[in-house]
Amino acid sequence: MQTVCDPIRTIPSGKMPVLGTGQGFGFMFLHNTRPDARGAFFTTRWLMIVLPIVPLGRYYVRQGPTTDSAGFSSVGTSTEYTILGRSRLRLVELLRTLALFWVVFPAAGVGPIILSIIWDNDESSEWPQAVGALVGIVLIVLVLVAHQVYRRKWRPLREACWPPVPLAERRENAG
Repeated sequence: MQTVCDPIRTIPSGKMPVLGTGQGFGFMFLHNTRPDARGAFFTTRWLMIVLPIVPLGRYYVRQGPTTDSAGFSSVGTSTEYTILGRSRLRLVELLRTLALFWVVFPAAGVGPIILSIIWDNDESSEWPQAVGALVGIVLIVLVLVAHQVYRRKWRPLREACWPPVPLAERRENAG
């Protein structure tokens, strides 16, 4: 059986994407595929305003070390990436990311709270709030565990067509 691969293009040195977030605002990679035999994977760069808002490009990258840093008034984590090329956006990956961040995570966190408010008919009892809080915590833990299992086991594996197509060759083939 032949493996279908995603074509990747080289990126000119002055056109490397900017990454970084602060207080939930900025640009971030959100992983889309599991690492392949080269140890690289496809990821989408998103404009983040707490949640992913706009996809800005899909890249084939290799992840480097992650470091934690703590300052006087901040704590941060940074991950190094080696960007091997750029690929076209895939609709299914975009929809999966948007559904996870805009539907699944909020529903797991806010849904039980809304249900406990709806069920609360007796103002003297705190039972519905306690049940809502407990169900909310359990749902969030279950969603996070399911997400980790998905990332490690079920997330699709996509191969890159290697080597990447240089920019000059793309221009020749287009014209």
